[in-house]
Amino acid sequence: MASTVVFDNGHRATQCGSCAWWQSPVVVGGEEGSGTRGAAETLRGLGVHLSRCDINSAGDSGCIQASLEWQVAARAYVDLREGELRCNLTLDMAISRTMEPGRARRAIGGVPTAARRPWAWGWKMPHMMWTLPALRVIFPCLRYVHALRDPRDLATDPMSHLGMRANHLKALAVAYGCEPHTCAEDTAAASFMCNQSLAAVRPYPRKEPARPERASRCRGLVRPLPRSIPRRTLPGGWEGGHPPEEFMRRVRSSAPVRLGLQCLVLMEWVGNVHVVEWAGRFLHPDAGLVLYQSEAMAGAAGSGLGSGLGSGSPLIDELRCLVGQPRARCPRNSTRTGLEAEPSSSSSSLRRHWLSYGPTSPGPSSSSRDTGPTSPGTRRLSYGEWRSKLSAASQAQLEDCGDWRIALEALSNRTRQDLGREESWER
Repeated sequence: MASTVVFDNGHRATQCGSCAWWQSPVVVGGEEGSGTRGAAETLRGLGVHLSRCDINSAGDSGCIQASLEWQVAARAYVDLREGELRCNLTLDMAISRTMEPGRARRAIGGVPTAARRPWAWGWKMPHMMWTLPALRVIFPCLRYVHALRDPRDLATDPMSHLGMRANHLKALAVAYGCEPHTCAEDTAAASFMCNQSLAAVRPYPRKEPARPERASRCRGLVRPLPRSIPRRTLPGGWEGGHPPEEFMRRVRSSAPVRLGLQCLVLMEWVGNVHVVEWAGRFLHPDAGLVLYQSEAMAGAAGSGLGSGLGSGSPLIDELRCLVGQPRARCPRNSTRTGLEAEPSSSSSSLRRHWLSYGPTSPGPSSSSRDTGPTSPGTRRLSYGEWRSKLSAASQAQLEDCGDWRIALEALSNRTRQDLGREESWER
């Protein structure tokens, strides 16, 4: 039995009326390096069992995966395509639809009895952000925590997870209209995205005038990139991750190539807008999506991020609501789903939630350091690194790299006035 939710813009998203526990995981995803480990620690502090099936040093579990098809997911996100919803799949049928049924059965079978409740179990894997449409077919009542980090910080280390970021960018280029054979090479995809505008695929209150000179400068920045960025083959047979050491040595000795890679990272980050908008439309309208904004969590007191924020934090309240805890103070959701601008906020960094979830706790400045958990597999992230690691000249040049600024504005609930001068990276 399915129920239908009507959004304020007339769009209808189908939801299952009820789901079994195994149809209702909590999935943690986001850009690699965006703070998914901190989000996982917070959820564990709230009592959620996150799978340890074949986890790596970062706590990522690849046992439960849908088909990893970058272009299919990107098209669904950009086109806001809902896809099929199967509410009556048996457990065996659902497992058979995963990428590796044997590993998926082992992971689901390993969920403790006490956690066999809706949203009391799940797993973390950053690139799940690119499999949500396929995952929702298998797990129709899944809820999703999306980690966000300022893209400029990610750009300070452009070779980190570069293979996957290049895959993402190519998928976005095809979803924006590039012919697959034309954008088969990384340089061609990056050059194509230099010419694209977020406003061309989504109505957005702040209209940017057409400025071909910016697109031209952007194409000049990515021109030094190799036609195809080398990838490493990862477990599961797909390519991504850090590039080979030989390529990284070459980048270290070439400032133009490094700048081009930083430009690629910034343009690829625009995909976060489309992922979050899709999740806001098609996952459960009340508690299906929470944005875990890393900068808001930086410097939280205590041994763990969750305990440091305290039970009164709006973000923790949202996570409690997401995992279905009794007496959780669930935020009222107005179900806005587009890129509508929020009222002006004086807060800095990514500290306010999108989709009308309300602000997070004020938190420290974005240049502070995460003092979160220090258990094995966790790490400390520094925020605001771009201020010291990117020269003023590089900052000015990277402003031309697509619509990352508009994407950042949308996901941090900012208006143009909050951003200050157009060419300034300081706030």
